[in-house]
Amino acid sequence: VAMGSAPPGAQGGTRGSLRPGGLRPGGAPAQRPGTSTSTGPGRGAGGNAGGPPDRAMFGTRQLDRTSNNRDNRGGGGGNRGGGGRSSMGGPAIPLPKASENAWKRVQTEELSRKEKLERDVRALLNKIAPENLNKVVRQMADIDIRSKEEMEQVTNLICKNALEARHYSATYAGMIVTLHEKYPEFPGENEGDKPQDFKRILLNTVQEEYERLPRTMAPTEEQKQKFKDDMDGLSTEMIRQKYRLLANMTFIGNLYLRNMLSMKVVQQVLKELVDNEPDGTLPDELRIHCACELLTTIGITFEEDPKGGKKFLDSRFCPRLAELAKFAKQDKFSMHCWSTIMDVLDLRKANWRKKVLREEATTKSEVSQQRRKEERGETLVIIAGAKPKTVADRTRPRPSPGPSPAPTEVVPTALGQAVKDQVVKYVDYFAEDNDAADLAKSWGTLPPHDSVKLMDFMLQKMFDGKKMIPETLAALLGAGAVKKEALQQAYDATMKEISDIEKDCPEAPRLVKRISELL
Repeated sequence: VAMGSAPPGAQGGTRGSLRPGGLRPGGAPAQRPGTSTSTGPGRGAGGNAGGPPDRAMFGTRQLDRTSNNRDNRGGGGGNRGGGGRSSMGGPAIPLPKASENAWKRVQTEELSRKEKLERDVRALLNKIAPENLNKVVRQMADIDIRSKEEMEQVTNLICKNALEARHYSATYAGMIVTLHEKYPEFPGENEGDKPQDFKRILLNTVQEEYERLPRTMAPTEEQKQKFKDDMDGLSTEMIRQKYRLLANMTFIGNLYLRNMLSMKVVQQVLKELVDNEPDGTLPDELRIHCACELLTTIGITFEEDPKGGKKFLDSRFCPRLAELAKFAKQDKFSMHCWSTIMDVLDLRKANWRKKVLREEATTKSEVSQQRRKEERGETLVIIAGAKPKTVADRTRPRPSPGPSPAPTEVVPTALGQAVKDQVVKYVDYFAEDNDAADLAKSWGTLPPHDSVKLMDFMLQKMFDGKKMIPETLAALLGAGAVKKEALQQAYDATMKEISDIEKDCPEAPRLVKRISELL
């Protein structure tokens, strides 16, 4: 209806009968057909003089608000709803007696130590999230574990939750890193056996889950018998089994990214998943999916591992995937399997950069950052298999920052991906032409960033295989493009973790010595 004109057939069809907000010209409410604009005495609808207007449209009468008794709704004795609940001044109505099968709280004293341990661990695991990870880890570390059997019980609960909640796999793996350092170790069962600690028990549990991986996705005879009259139930069971197997691959990958598994173990798993069966037949599609899931999880960290990740991919794994993709073209695999293989091969060609499709839990701040990027129209891209920060990284005290910047200077709280990409590019350029002047000039075009975090990022790239980082830092220090104080703070923080870094980078002592010479 055009504003300022009456609809066809409406009463008072003169211009000006409808206005925004339902007001007539002059501020009076617009009159509806069959109603009155006045609620004064003698002006009620339908000629009901002196009483509240009739609200026949809704089948009710408007409440008489002239009375001071607000508890007369529904009539009868001042009770709301017609005598249901007593007014504030009346007698209390007793509660009905409990039935014989009413729920009763189980006293904690009746629980055995095993049951109490399981209850406490489950309660903490159900609360875990990236936001409260540090708090939950501290509470998990405070649990009193007195025997190897109790350690196995806690480990099984953690693994079970990690496999049931695939998007929380990285969160659980981060928690495991810290618990490994906190929990005690117990002597072996036999004399001469290695001590049983949290890490060893955990890896045994993960290995047992991996060894249960079926050779084929076809249902077993036991499953067919169990669901012989329920085909929908059998289909649901097979989907759940596949989800659990893929979640185990994601969990294995996250353990590798946190140095809980060695390169040799991961290579063996990848090889077994894509090799032919003992009888010479091609591997099942399920095993190919598992291999692709694992490689997508570890991605660039695996390829840049100095222990031979790139060589393994070039000479063994990727050629095998390409061979399996050809079999898919011959209708020996489904097109879904073929597309999964091609996605992994294309991801590697793109230097493991992919658009963000969040399959893991994130903090509220990360969600806010992602939303702001989407609003700016930026493409959300991550590096598949990038080494994450462990719980120890998050909880370690950061070096005290230097003097506060000027009020007009904006210092971001996080190092953006754009800054990281530019830094890696400048390091590669310097490695090619060794032009310190051009490097310093390019360095000045970087967006605003935290200098200490940038130095920390460069040191991480150095241990990941960027051998020209020391020479690059020397050129930048000589040109005054970076501050020695920022490098010193990042160096001090790195030295606290040098023992863990040396496990992945045998050249770490030589590289650290080169950085110390610059300082």
